[in-house]
Amino acid sequence: MKYNRALFHLVLLSPLAFVGYYIAHHSEFYKPILHFLGDVAVVLLVGVIILGMITKIKNKYQKFLAILGQYVLFYASLHLAIYLVSEIFWQDFFVEVSKRSYLLLGFIAFLLIAWLDFLSFFSKKIFHRYAGLSYVAGLLAGMHFLLGQKIPSWFSYAIFAIFLALICYKLTKKDKK
Repeated sequence: MKYNRALFHLVLLSPLAFVGYYIAHHSEFYKPILHFLGDVAVVLLVGVIILGMITKIKNKYQKFLAILGQYVLFYASLHLAIYLVSEIFWQDFFVEVSKRSYLLLGFIAFLLIAWLDFLSFFSKKIFHRYAGLSYVAGLLAGMHFLLGQKIPSWFSYAIFAIFLALICYKLTKKDKK
C-alpha cells in the first residue's frame, strides 16, 4: 500500500514535469501553462467524483480519494496563481470576475473546492455532509472550462457533458440510507 501511495503521488505530480519543461523551452509560456494547469485540475476533479462513486460501492480507495481531492485544489490554486500573475493582479481580480461570467463560475468552483478541502482536514463528519458540493463545483468548473475558450474544443464539451451526466446521476439516484 505504501508503494501504491508513493506511485500515486508521483503520477499526480508528473504534470509539473511538463510545466517545468515548457517553461525552460518556451519564452511565451504563461497562457499554455495556465490552460494546462486548469485542464489538469478539471480532469482530476472528474476523477474525484468518479472515484467517490466507486468508493461508495467498494470502500477500498478512501485514502486515494482524499489525496486526489488535495491535488485538485493544488492544481486549481496554481491555475489561479498563474492567472493572477500573468493576466491581472489582485487589485483588478474582482473587477474582472464581475465582468466575465466564466471567471465568476471558475472562482465559485475554486471556493467550493477549497471549502471541501478545508472540511476534509478538520471534520470528516461535516465533510461527508457537504461532499455533494463537489458535483456542483465540477459542473461550475466544466462551464468555466467551456465558456473560457474562444473556440470550444470537443474536449471541453466532453468534460462539461461528463460533469452534467454525473450531477444528473447524483440527483436522480436514490440513496439507501
